[in-house]
Amino acid sequence: VDEDKTDIILNTINEGSLDHWRWIMQTYGKETIRRTLAKRFLTEFHPESYQLARIIFDLPPLQHAR
Repeated sequence: VDEDKTDIILNTINEGSLDHWRWIMQTYGKETIRRTLAKRFLTEFHPESYQLARIIFDLPPLQHAR
């Protein structure tokens, strides 16, 4: 859970159900998820997942690529 935190969070945002989203929020906390997602690129997200995550986790604008 700790070692693969970044992958778990990103995959849950993109592919997870509402129950999965609740689990990552209980496991990692909203601030940890926000910081983790803020380091990712916009192209790593499904568009609809990013829009919801942006609202829930108050994400800053993300870069498209390096």
